Amino acid sequence: MALSDVTKEAIIERLKEYRSDPTAFHEKWGGSDKNVDYHIIWEGGFYPSKTIINAAHYVVMGDPNMEEIRGYSGGLATMVPVLERHGFDYTEGKVNWDREEMILALELYARDPQPGKGSKAVAEVSGLLRKRAEQLGRVVPPRFRNSDGVYLKMMNFRRYDPSQQAKGNKGMERGAKLEQAVWTEWSGKLVSLREAAKAIRLSIENDIEVGEAFSDDMDSDLAAEGGFEYRKHRRYERNPQNVRRKKASVKNAGLTLACEACKFDFEQTYGPRGADYIEVHHKKPIHTVKPGSVPKMSDLALLCSNCHRMAHRWGKLMSVEEIAALCK
Repeated sequence: MALSDVTKEAIIERLKEYRSDPTAFHEKWGGSDKNVDYHIIWEGGFYPSKTIINAAHYVVMGDPNMEEIRGYSGGLATMVPVLERHGFDYTEGKVNWDREEMILALELYARDPQPGKGSKAVAEVSGLLRKRAEQLGRVVPPRFRNSDGVYLKMMNFRRYDPSQQAKGNKGMERGAKLEQAVWTEWSGKLVSLREAAKAIRLSIENDIEVGEAFSDDMDSDLAAEGGFEYRKHRRYERNPQNVRRKKASVKNAGLTLACEACKFDFEQTYGPRGADYIEVHHKKPIHTVKPGSVPKMSDLALLCSNCHRMAHRWGKLMSVEEIAALCK
């Protein structure tokens, strides 16, 4: 039997079992709460999808000898189709750090290379990053960008820091390529790093774009009342999870990443530089979107930069079909 044979009822039973006693659940079924690819969101809680669904699969298989049953990985191609087929909400557990997040971590490291996991400064950055994720439309699991995660990210910068290496503090041997890029760009520019971190902080605290953090200027096309709506919508559309899922669904259907309104294809025009590039547009007005909800693929559209901007112009959202009609 494959994962496609797992029933919704079996998953719910395992969710109840997990909620009752997570420790006993893991002793019985294995799995872990760490490094979760996707969390199941169920009755207000977050549950490790791989652990829950694999346990449900064992039950459906009816084989008590679990050691002979291969557990499935927790990735996009395995767990997500099961969750979507049965109508479960879910959110990503492991999300790569982006450039703005790393700038905040590096600026904190520059202030104090050894702040301690429980320091107020680490907790402050953790809170900012969790708030930013919510502004981007993510459902935020309890461990997402927690103090431990922020501290570990800071310590990763040690391996690029000559002053720490001289003390024997080498940091993590492996890390994301973006860490080195951010270190190279900002480590010798302390004043600029502080200014960049300040802008990012202000953008999160005031729920505005980073570029607006030091300016009161605003797109003249946007009315004052519609501006906030526009910014919230754009933040939601930049949610990396939504972007990846939409692109993957289009590719899996054998289609190209072309604009659904004007049919513009970035790769066709710009070659390798435009490969895999397209913007993701949310068709519904942001005020109609339930906070924390995971959008259906039918709620998202692929638009080129021009059509995307026109869809939002004047603070009034236009449909993809209306934009397509203007392109003729």
